[in-house]
Amino acid sequence: MTGPEMSCDRRSGAEPPGWATAATITGVLAILYFLRYALMPILLVAALAFVLRPIVRFLQRRLRVPKLAGVLVVYVAVLAVAGLVAWYLVGEVGEKAVKGASDAPHLLTEEIRRLFGPQVHAFGRDVSAEDLSRRIVDGVENAVAKPELALLAGGAVVGAPAVSVLMLVVLFYFLNSGRQLVQGLLHLFPPRYRAHLTHLGTRVEPMLRHYVRGVLVVTIYTAAVSELVLGLVFHVSFAPLVSVAVGVLEIIPVVGPAASIALFAVAAVVDGHGLWTFASFMGLAIFLRVSTDNVVGPLVLGRAVTLHPVVIIIAFLIGASLFGIIGVFVAVPVAAAVKIVLAVWYGEDDGQGERASS
Repeated sequence: MTGPEMSCDRRSGAEPPGWATAATITGVLAILYFLRYALMPILLVAALAFVLRPIVRFLQRRLRVPKLAGVLVVYVAVLAVAGLVAWYLVGEVGEKAVKGASDAPHLLTEEIRRLFGPQVHAFGRDVSAEDLSRRIVDGVENAVAKPELALLAGGAVVGAPAVSVLMLVVLFYFLNSGRQLVQGLLHLFPPRYRAHLTHLGTRVEPMLRHYVRGVLVVTIYTAAVSELVLGLVFHVSFAPLVSVAVGVLEIIPVVGPAASIALFAVAAVVDGHGLWTFASFMGLAIFLRVSTDNVVGPLVLGRAVTLHPVVIIIAFLIGASLFGIIGVFVAVPVAAAVKIVLAVWYGEDDGQGERASS
């Protein structure tokens, strides 16, 4: 056998059989599934890098900034924002939480008196507001004092800073060499499939980028309006935290808006001063729902995710069942990506991904 023929045979024999490729990919997916919660910080960093990469490209192409310099500019900005958030949580919120914990019995007693009066009739007997407040506080203290909860809290206190530092380190590498990492993942597949997978990526990526950008706008909008009303108008305690929570809940379909309304109701009960305040909070929740669904959402999302509401609900339920909180957040973009992939495979691709990026 001549040299070229032997070389050709070696190249053709270098590719593993189909069953070996399928087994390898199945094994990798199974490992990722069992490690999904441990990998959640990495997934969050990857999503953040995916959102920030266009800024790096803008600095490169429009301002002629070298790639590494652009990455450093974006990275330093992220570090500054993370520092401000940490300062707020540790300083402002931590101080208020400590003060609130010390005043909790008194505040709870006053709230019970306001809602039910000085005496509460329960289980055939009258209980004073002070006694009921003391029982609630004692129950919470006993629950928190359990060894397993104390161990979990200690692990969170020790592990959270370490995980945060790890996420910031990984973010730099994702920003600087994210494309190379994606190209490396392609090597899990045989060479004959890589061009097709790259083509699928060019269809899915614009939709994902447009969707993430739209979700960020909706989140910032709802958080800003909530902070404006709750903080500046009604002076609600922990208004920034409530506002951020309302904004994040917008990412979750179906359940998120309902949870936002419930959160407004809790804020109204805790900091409200009567029926008018409660009605105002509910009015704010309705305004956010209507304006987001009919004005802000359609404007910023457009046709990035054109899925039937029933499909969104089913995707949400499947994602939550299989992957928990991770599945809740990624259900809609994954379902939209599957729709685009199927359209390409069946020859029905109408350029939806390109329109989403326009």
